[in-house]
Amino acid sequence: MGKSARKKSINRTGFTFYKSYYEIYQQLSDEQKVQFTDAILEHQFTDMDVEDVAFDDAMVNIAWLGIKPNLVNNKNKFLNGSRPKNKQTVSEVEAKPKRSANNENEKDNVNEKENENVNESIAISLPLNDNTDYDITQSLINQYKELYQQVDIIQEIRKMKGWLMGNPTKRKTRRGVLRFVTNWLGREQDRRASQKADKSDSYGEIDKTVRQAMNKPILKPLTTDEIRAINQKKYDEEEIRRLDVR
Repeated sequence: MGKSARKKSINRTGFTFYKSYYEIYQQLSDEQKVQFTDAILEHQFTDMDVEDVAFDDAMVNIAWLGIKPNLVNNKNKFLNGSRPKNKQTVSEVEAKPKRSANNENEKDNVNEKENENVNESIAISLPLNDNTDYDITQSLINQYKELYQQVDIIQEIRKMKGWLMGNPTKRKTRRGVLRFVTNWLGREQDRRASQKADKSDSYGEIDKTVRQAMNKPILKPLTTDEIRAINQKKYDEEEIRRLDVR
């Protein structure tokens, strides 16, 4: 994890740990869990900036990015609420009606729940092997889009859902489903990159063939139809070769 030079402790006694954090935590290995929880605690109880946190492990990075918006809101709420207020006289303080601790807690819980709902909107759910669903949040979708820029993330996750529905014996555990998602997206990105390279090479060969044909000593220039026929023939040969390899 990337660390700032020095971190100063802030005067804070606690913070809200949502169930969604725990569900993400459950997807990690023991070593990843240590990095994940250390980062949360240091961010909430010191002056460490959330942007200073980065991990070498891609899975921990994805987990962190998924909860980052809530962590920032939670900490900012505390910092804004702890700013010193204008001094009041004793009589003004006594005259001000006191709010019960229960009312304070109820309001905090409502506000925190609203923040969680805003940042944890569910984009799609994947069926698990215990017949429950794992919710893929919009914030996690956004992070996948940054990591796998050549992939249509929503479409691929829909394919995953269809595959899991059609193969119930191969559904994943709650602990392993995120690894399944990242492996799927990684393979799809590699496949698209390979297709792009193959297509570029194929067109390069076609252009080379056309140039060679045009440089031959012929009685008349090639017509547009003849050039198109040469291109088509070369393309057909490439497709036959690719199918034979597979």
